Amino acid sequence: LIGNMIRGGFQTTNDMTVRSYSVVVNCIRSFQKLAITCSRGYVCMIQSIMLLN
Repeated sequence: LIGNMIRGGFQTTNDMTVRSYSVVVNCIRSFQKLAITCSRGYVCMIQSIMLLN
């Protein structure tokens, strides 16, 4: 019984770790996409300013 409880606790902790890890990974990925989009927009803005000047 105790062994089962310990195993169940490990399983729950493991699941939570995996879930929070995937959430963090998703956040990092979307942040990278956002950063790439922002930097592209920034570059486009600079280029258009240079072209106007």
